[in-house]
Amino acid sequence: MKNLLFLFYFPLFILSKSQVVKTAITGKINGSVPDNTKLLVYDREKTDTIIIRKNTFTLNRDIKYPTEITLRSLIYDQKKFLTFYSDPGISTYIDLDIDDFSQSKVKSGKSEKVNELLKEKTKEIRANFKEAYAEFQYNIKLRNEATDSIKKRQFQLVIDSLEEKVLEPIYVKQTLLWLDFVKDNPQSFVSVYRLLTTTKSRIGLPFMDQQQKLYNQLNDKIKKSPVGLMVKENLRNYSESNIGAKAPDFSLKDYENKNIKLSDFKGKYVLLDFWASWCIPCLEDFPALKEYYQKYNPGLEIIGISRDEDPEKWRRALTKYEVNHWKQISLAENKNKSVEKNYFVSAIPVKVLINPEGKIIARWRGSGKENSKELEDLLKRFFHD
Repeated sequence: MKNLLFLFYFPLFILSKSQVVKTAITGKINGSVPDNTKLLVYDREKTDTIIIRKNTFTLNRDIKYPTEITLRSLIYDQKKFLTFYSDPGISTYIDLDIDDFSQSKVKSGKSEKVNELLKEKTKEIRANFKEAYAEFQYNIKLRNEATDSIKKRQFQLVIDSLEEKVLEPIYVKQTLLWLDFVKDNPQSFVSVYRLLTTTKSRIGLPFMDQQQKLYNQLNDKIKKSPVGLMVKENLRNYSESNIGAKAPDFSLKDYENKNIKLSDFKGKYVLLDFWASWCIPCLEDFPALKEYYQKYNPGLEIIGISRDEDPEKWRRALTKYEVNHWKQISLAENKNKSVEKNYFVSAIPVKVLINPEGKIIARWRGSGKENSKELEDLLKRFFHD
């Protein structure tokens, strides 16, 4: 889900070898806040703190290319989140609605004008998202507060239904609108930022061929810029981790501090399971994985790859769910997340099945009976069960 929200809220950044230009961002608060109230402004390369005094603020930033910038409250609040574009050397002025940042007025350069066109084009879908996401968050709150396991499960079913039947169709429509916009605006950095988002998103996966064509149509300056190269890398990682590709090798320490190298398992089927202890759909797949491992090992190896930020929570989950019978790796303990990048993993769970020759023969995103049935049928066929 985190990855899905990324479609709407995750800010992006760009770097450049071009000359740095100091660019001013100033604003006035539409309303009243106490002096020394702080806001965050960031573009992923750099985070600054803005201090409001007499209902105004000023910040000078070094801008190299047209840059997507986010302004938000210190404590995350969906209504206090504003994304805009700043062009090198062009001052940005913000009339900030302190109660709802989305209602703020931004005056800036050419890129922000293009961004305003995109916002107008997606106005209806963003309103639909806002309403649906509020309900989604409310049910997450109820689930987290519930002490009864049956009630927790009931709230989780509502959450899953909202995500599948309400939010996901909105994300798909949003993605298609963005791609249509990119097609019409190949000369704008706003377009390459949208591709940087959609090429990393699970929702964008069915449209990767289209995104490759759109990337090719961008002007050379944008394609050769750092943000353009990042999109190119996303497209390459997708291609190199897709079905039929040679599985990218890796060498990482497992929970027993033993070195796990993928290429050492040639001659066996290997199932990579990207998961985390906080990911309920990931945990729901464990019973089936236990069954497969018990039935098909040693012909089948399973390597769990966790994105838990807290290694202790990861280790407790291994014991609690009894999944330390197979190989388990913590990206946090290894201080290495490149394997997720190489396998084009954004949201979890993701499972990748590799044949004895080291080629990717299947992959699944998400959980559920359909994915489990496909995996089970493949294993039965390969092991003549």
